[in-house]
Amino acid sequence: MTDTDKSKTFVVYVTKYALTQGIRKCHVTLSDNPKFVRRLDSWSEVYAKNEWHILWNEAYCRAIDMRIAKLKSLEKSIARLQRMTFEEPT
Repeated sequence: MTDTDKSKTFVVYVTKYALTQGIRKCHVTLSDNPKFVRRLDSWSEVYAKNEWHILWNEAYCRAIDMRIAKLKSLEKSIARLQRMTFEEPT
């Protein structure tokens, strides 16, 4: 990747932390690997392709899918806990 490619910046919507912090709008640049972007104001924040989206609608749909998956996981955990029984140890 050339220096001119690295200097190209753009805005993306980050869904990596959507369930805890919401969808974030960030200014990023491409990393050496095109599947990743790096946040401009933080050298340590890198996002994989499924964690950032150019269009708001894509980010919104991804966040909804993440919420649905989390709810299903929690329902399974709740059901497992409700089935759990406790007996006095011998």
